[in-house]
Amino acid sequence: MFPIATGGIVISETTINVLLAVQLATSGFLFGLIAIVQAEVYPFLERFEADKFSVLHAFHSRRITYVVAIPMVAELVISIMLVVVQSPVVNPVLAIAGLGLTIVIWISTLFVQVPLHQSLERSHSPDLTRRLTRSNWIRTVCWAARTIIALIMVLSVLS
Repeated sequence: MFPIATGGIVISETTINVLLAVQLATSGFLFGLIAIVQAEVYPFLERFEADKFSVLHAFHSRRITYVVAIPMVAELVISIMLVVVQSPVVNPVLAIAGLGLTIVIWISTLFVQVPLHQSLERSHSPDLTRRLTRSNWIRTVCWAARTIIALIMVLSVLS
């Protein structure tokens, strides 16, 4: 066991290992979910006329928030912790890259996807739906990369 001091806080090897495991679980879960949304849900929504679209879009928008909110916050907090904590088992370059990708995901979510969803709530637009699908690729790619980084970090501890 190696206690790690960071700003007066001692973090054990076990805690670091738990953080790395939870990071992998949350990133993997969110990547799987966004891949389904990208490949299935958004293209499915593109096929509906305005009357049916509004109901389906509202249902999706309400429900998805409950599914992603806690894992996204956990991923952000853990990403920050892994950058702040200086541990012999945490590669700082990977930790910073992971945090950077998480920040890109949050920026894209808050400033691209959420506004597009809000516009679609007001009125159905095939163009807006296509923009939502296209712009969502940034999050899909970032979560894939985050998952790979998290996996590499876990495997480096196990080796």
